Amino acid sequence: MKKSQIFSLDFVFSIVVLVLILSILGSTWLNLQGSIAQQENRRRAVENSAAAADFLVASQGFPEDWQDAENLSLSSVSNLGLKGVKGISLSKLLALANVSSDYYTLKAKMGIARYNFRLVVSENFSNSSPMLSGVVRPPVAYFASDSRDFFNTLSASGEVWDYYWGQGALGAPGWGSSRNQYSGVKDVVFNQMLASQNSYNTLVIESPEFDYSLANATLLREFLEKGGTVVYLAGNGESELLIQNLSLSFRKSGAGVDGAVQKKGFFLQNTSVGVNVTSAGKWVAFSPNGFAPDIFVSNRTNSSEAVAAAWDYGLGRIYFISDFQADFNGIPGENVFNIVGWPLVYGVEPSANASFVFPQTRFSFIEGDRRIPVAMTLVLWHG
Repeated sequence: MKKSQIFSLDFVFSIVVLVLILSILGSTWLNLQGSIAQQENRRRAVENSAAAADFLVASQGFPEDWQDAENLSLSSVSNLGLKGVKGISLSKLLALANVSSDYYTLKAKMGIARYNFRLVVSENFSNSSPMLSGVVRPPVAYFASDSRDFFNTLSASGEVWDYYWGQGALGAPGWGSSRNQYSGVKDVVFNQMLASQNSYNTLVIESPEFDYSLANATLLREFLEKGGTVVYLAGNGESELLIQNLSLSFRKSGAGVDGAVQKKGFFLQNTSVGVNVTSAGKWVAFSPNGFAPDIFVSNRTNSSEAVAAAWDYGLGRIYFISDFQADFNGIPGENVFNIVGWPLVYGVEPSANASFVFPQTRFSFIEGDRRIPVAMTLVLWHG
């Protein structure tokens, strides 16, 4: 074989080897560059999620009272912070729910426009299930006899609750989602509930319809003094209310007492201050001695009388509602009174092909009627 032929073959072989080496190096370089870019994206996502979570917990946003705006729109908010005076503001969390349908603008106001997100607020001493926004805290004891207007709302809520049914004008109930069930003569079952008060954080009492003298008022005061919450749905019961002698007095009118929204707080949702309220409720609350409760809905003709109010007693709190089914300018009371409330969840679930899923959890307190320890988890991702 001629030398030129041997040289040509060696040259071709060398070129092939060189091309292979360059291809391998190029592929390795591209993979390295992709890995670096991926790591950089991860780093930025971690930094952005941490910064966003910190800002939500530590900042009040701008304007600081953005949640109080009538006809709230994200266009009037520069950035969203959830801080209140002594923790995360429940009012701001509820206001956030009212604008959460504008998902892309919401992301921008939170400073995370390039990512998808999910924000979940849960009670950190229990489990990771979303916390409900309402004023009741589980476990709940629900007493009803001649009226069951609140039953469906409570049964569908997902709260942990026990049913105390005082046999009255209504037939035997379905037990719904209740954990435990008790039934019998009204006052006996009611006092049984009070005797078991250490098992509950909230008592919901709906139209008891028996004499005040038959109720164990001492046990009810003890429950409140220790920090319990009582929600009292008066309805149009004929018997005197069982929450008398607890700072306020009550009277029954001969006809339904219409009202007007006097303040919202986080107890009323889907309504505005000044809205007229049509009510079939005949009971009103008033202060005989200058004591000042929080009046959420006042008598339309006498603003010192309450159709819906709340006040502290001992370490506890009482909510009085004359008519749970009152009409707030076309919106039913069950969609206005934030008794059980709605899950504090925002954003969307990560998709199946999501990448860069980064959860950030911050611990704080919900600033409501009671300071409740919570975990707030913000999850960001691409995809």
